[in-house]
Amino acid sequence: MDERRLRLIALNLDKQAGPRKAAAMLYRMYGQRRPSPFGRAPEPGRDAPPDWQDGATLFDAVDEKALTRAKEECARAVRAGAAIITWLDDTYPQALRSAMYPPPVLYVRGQVAPQDRVAVAVVGARKATRDYESFTYDLARRLAKCGVTIVSGLARGIDRAAHEGALAAGGRTIAVLGSGVDVIYPGEHRQLAEQIARQGALVSYFPMGTPPLAHHFPARNWVIAALSAGVVVVQGSRRSGALITANFAAALGREVMAVPGHVEHRMSEGPHELIQDGAWLVTGADDVLRCVDSALLYSGVSREDFAAGADKSLEARILDRLADGPAEAGALAGDLDEDVGALLAALTRLELAGKVRSLGHGRFRLASDRP
Repeated sequence: MDERRLRLIALNLDKQAGPRKAAAMLYRMYGQRRPSPFGRAPEPGRDAPPDWQDGATLFDAVDEKALTRAKEECARAVRAGAAIITWLDDTYPQALRSAMYPPPVLYVRGQVAPQDRVAVAVVGARKATRDYESFTYDLARRLAKCGVTIVSGLARGIDRAAHEGALAAGGRTIAVLGSGVDVIYPGEHRQLAEQIARQGALVSYFPMGTPPLAHHFPARNWVIAALSAGVVVVQGSRRSGALITANFAAALGREVMAVPGHVEHRMSEGPHELIQDGAWLVTGADDVLRCVDSALLYSGVSREDFAAGADKSLEARILDRLADGPAEAGALAGDLDEDVGALLAALTRLELAGKVRSLGHGRFRLASDRP
């Protein structure tokens, strides 16, 4: 790791400089160079002014002792199976880089992938009701099937349901922590965290070993919002962390969405207040996907490519199911948990491509199967 990256890690560790001061300096240096919050992020090296390249200004607080601590921190991360991504690295998430005050350093267990550019945060109450946990699980599962990465905070209740729904779909999910990536909170989510690391990523900008202190969680919520195209709030009081995340999303120009609830339930106060203030009302995955369309403006993914990716995912699952034998379209839709209209459209594409054949009466088989 070159010295500039080590210096960013050192700033992140420094209690007087720290991630917030370094992030503010990064934004002051680059914030006015972009035409909009969703414009092209500056390219390190080509766009960086001389004071960044020379290490002056931003790196004044870094001495040899700080560099030694940074090297030791890198070794701790390696031992814990984590990677340290700096603002200078190509793997740093684009959505976060182009936001206000980008953290100079991210600790990652797992992998941040290119497809995470289309991500939606699903957050809500820790003490959620069972019916809304089930709704969240199904919402995240359906979104993940469409290629959307689910971002949440690994908390109890709605967060857990969101992560589990994405994992059940075989999709990607990112958990943003209010602690070091080697400190899992709550403790009963350790197994879930390991699953997320295998199928997505655990992310934090707090140094290794940082405990889950209360004042860390608003900063965690800001990163959740910045990583996402939009935030869906499922249950929460007016003063909940979920509403803090939604407010951050609005400030960052992200979409804000909310799921309505029972009028008399206290956990409905937050979502209803957001809807009154103009948030998208969400009753299912289709409502969220309409918002994702606007996210493509800054994700670098074309609408056509995103739609094609979702279609190919469905087509692959249809072919996999038909490998077990012929099936009727309605039964296929039930087996794959898909809308009948979307499934029939995919079957038509597959038939035109010569991959499936119609047997009449709504039944289909693989074209390669013998009659």
